[in-house]
Amino acid sequence: MEAEYIAASDVAKEALRLSRLMVMFRQSNLSWTLIVFNESQGAVALVRNPVDHNALKHIEVQYHFVRECVARKKVALK
Repeated sequence: MEAEYIAASDVAKEALRLSRLMVMFRQSNLSWTLIVFNESQGAVALVRNPVDHNALKHIEVQYHFVRECVARKKVALK
């Protein structure tokens, strides 16, 4: 579950980076939400429910970026 959570964070970073690149080339705008598909229901639950879980204490702070993206509705995790 922790590996999928970290992978979701990396995918969210890369997706936002690519969407900003598309905006720079004027191919689209950032008014839409990026959808990231994840097979792990545990990782999706960790992102959606920001309660302090025991599983999260081993994950570095930089990987919680995906929570911010979901809260700001820049990324949707499904």
